[in-house]
Parts: sequence; structure tokens; C-alpha cells
Amino acid sequence: MRRYGRRRQPQHLYLPAGLNPPQAAPADRAVPAGIRRVIDGWLPRPAYVIDRHWKLGAVNRAAQLVFGYGELDHSCLASFFTRSRRLVPVT
Repeated sequence: MRRYGRRRQPQHLYLPAGLNPPQAAPADRAVPAGIRRVIDGWLPRPAYVIDRHWKLGAVNRAAQLVFGYGELDHSCLASFFTRSRRLVPVT
């Protein structure tokens, strides 16, 4: 019951209203230093940490280069499906 008592932003109501939901600040997604060392240790292979909502927590340099993740990317799914270079025009 405790998790239902928390106040959450109604993210699902923003899009039907024609608004963009607020993005989480990078400070809100702090990853422990130990986890950061693990993904950095995977170099030269790409590695990243996501939460249960597919939001990016940490990304190593190889993943930034391979997948094109930047500082403004907040979700690996949103980034994948909204990148202009991956979109194919429908004719």
C-alpha cells in the first residue's frame, strides 16, 4: 500500500493534452560509483544502466558512440524511436 500512497506526476496525461512530460534531471538519476566503475570497465564494449522504466542511468563512452546517446537522452526507448537518422520516411 505504501507505493500507492506516493504522489506521482500523471505522466500519461501530458501527451493526450498535447504537452511534453517534464524530463528528469540528471541529478535525479544518480548511479552509485561502484556501478559506474563496472560499466566503465566494460570498455571498449558498450554498456549502460537503465531503470525499470527504461530511463538511462549511466552510459559508458562506447555506448555513447555506438548508440548515439548524449546528455539530453533520458530514455533508451524514446531515443531509439525518435532519432531522425533511424526514422524511415513512409511513401
